[in-house]
Amino acid sequence: MYTCSYGKYRCFLETCMEHFRRTFYINARSIKNVPGRKTDVTDAAWIAQLLRCGLITPSFVPPENIRDLRDYTRYRRKLLGHATAEKNRIHKILQDANIKLASYVSDLFGVSGRALLESIING
Repeated sequence: MYTCSYGKYRCFLETCMEHFRRTFYINARSIKNVPGRKTDVTDAAWIAQLLRCGLITPSFVPPENIRDLRDYTRYRRKLLGHATAEKNRIHKILQDANIKLASYVSDLFGVSGRALLESIING
């Protein structure tokens, strides 16, 4: 089976079709280098013929557990980015208020830095 798929649509196609039939995902660059006709009408049959002859190789699709692990890793990276942005915001707010804690504490969000922040908040 040949399908064009990009981004999230590919994920949808992978999860729907992998249990019913064998699907191949082919990089467009590998097809572009093979001479021949490339019209929409005969495209699917031509690509299937190229695949059967071994002129193009399908892309690697990892198993479902690896895809899940990649999703969790991407989500963790996103959360860490949000946490870093919040820390930077707190640094900026403190500097705008002329509170220079960075000169006293190496890590503002370590144990002693948090104690200083708590004492500032409590007055």
